Amino acid sequence: MHKLSFKKAIIAAIIVLAIAQVITLGLLSKINNDLNKKTEDTNQSIQLAYNEIDSDSVQQTLAPIPGAQRLYMAEFNLTVELNETTRTMRYYEDTEGNVRITSAYMFDHQMREQSCDDMVRLRIEPKPNAYSPSQPHYATVMLSDGRPLQIYASTLKECATAWRALTPQQLAEQFKGAQTY
Repeated sequence: MHKLSFKKAIIAAIIVLAIAQVITLGLLSKINNDLNKKTEDTNQSIQLAYNEIDSDSVQQTLAPIPGAQRLYMAEFNLTVELNETTRTMRYYEDTEGNVRITSAYMFDHQMREQSCDDMVRLRIEPKPNAYSPSQPHYATVMLSDGRPLQIYASTLKECATAWRALTPQQLAEQFKGAQTY
């Protein structure tokens, strides 16, 4: 029978423990990566929910004018025809005087660099200034009080699925018939 010396037994034990430790570290690393991925997915879902809550709390609907079949937007003192499309409009005024419009028909449950919510931008300005290539100038409407209403409609290709029910151009088209109130 072959006797194993104490020194060789210790070295063998250290090698076995080192191998076990490498395997354990590999498994822990994989578990950690899986948890990080799940945490990232959860954080994105939470952020989407917060974005929707924030967006919903800021957005307003256009006010109906009794007996006129028109909707009123106080920020620009203008009205648009009341129809299925305009009934779904939601808007807010940003800090630069733009009115940003979306639709209740727009559903976007993905994280993106640019929001698909920003379908149409309205601004009273003398000349078009489409400062974003993803939201080019769509039309100019001269309001009856002489103010030029510039209309910009988004063209983000990555938002095509979010805009299946209603495109920014269809939404922008509603403002071609805008009137002052």
